[in-house]
Amino acid sequence: MNPKLIVIVISFLVLGFVGYFIFSNIVNKPSDGDFSAKGGPTSGWDFGDAPDGKPTSYEGSFAQTGQFPSLLASNGARVKKTDDVWLGQKVTIEKDSKQVNADEADDGIRGTSTSCRESINYFFVRIKNLGQMTGIAYLNLYADWNKDGRWAGRDECAPEWAIQNFPVDLSKQTEEIAVYEV
Repeated sequence: MNPKLIVIVISFLVLGFVGYFIFSNIVNKPSDGDFSAKGGPTSGWDFGDAPDGKPTSYEGSFAQTGQFPSLLASNGARVKKTDDVWLGQKVTIEKDSKQVNADEADDGIRGTSTSCRESINYFFVRIKNLGQMTGIAYLNLYADWNKDGRWAGRDECAPEWAIQNFPVDLSKQTEEIAVYEV
């Protein structure tokens, strides 16, 4: 059976300038003990790819080196490979983050955020075997609204952990498109 697309529409207050780095993930269960003695993944991880020691591509006075934890050495953002639920078109499997935007697929975020105004962003979540899954998946989003090269703190309008553990009940999804607004 082909995975069905579920569109999550997230509406929230955002700030900053266009072009910040956004990280999102969806987690449906913790991973235990899948690391070798040398500290590297032994199988199936999808890493984030925000700049970790690389230029942010911010312009003017915001130009700097990103300090976003994406590489394994930084205990970077990653999720266990799963064929059950994922963001975007497909999952890519890496042994470490492919800096910057060098992997074959991204997280499926679409939208434009503007300074201190309500914005709508779309998160494309794919779920395999609709109606047969149980449990809760949690969507999280971090954004560097103040363009300081880190996901930390807040700016005048919103925290940089913009969406915290937004629940998606996998057992209630059907073959129809589900729309969520928070």
